[in-house]
Amino acid sequence: MTIGKIEGGYTRNVIAPSVKLEGTVRLLNPNLRPIVKETIERYVNGITSGMGATYTFDYEEGYPSVYNEPSLIEPLQKATDAILGEDSLAIVKPSMGGEDFSYFAEQVLGIFFRLGIQNEEKGIKYPNHHPKFDIDEAALHLGVAIFAQYAIQYFEGE
Repeated sequence: MTIGKIEGGYTRNVIAPSVKLEGTVRLLNPNLRPIVKETIERYVNGITSGMGATYTFDYEEGYPSVYNEPSLIEPLQKATDAILGEDSLAIVKPSMGGEDFSYFAEQVLGIFFRLGIQNEEKGIKYPNHHPKFDIDEAALHLGVAIFAQYAIQYFEGE
């Protein structure tokens, strides 16, 4: 849970008549969504009622976590090995980033991977959402090649 925005008050030495908190909740386990929502509201209720205040609780569910179908990982490994060489696919810990693809993966088996697009030598080293973010376009054809190899393997039954 991240509280990313706090609004309230007019000056430092006067109690604010109201305060607005805004934030996000990101989870890897979709079964925890209702539990986390309930827990947050219980805390908010306890704090506000303990201080003689009231609250309004607006909770909107956003993007679900991306789920990679485990059976699709080995074919991706084979495709990346064929295009980029052995051991070129790195399995990393799940990210808390939001991604539209998660809605597709809820409906059909899917796998999401990131193509390395940084290049220190060219000064392309900043992450997504950074004001200096850029990509090394020389990597794009490799991503297309991996997709094509994956499709060929799929249709050949590999």
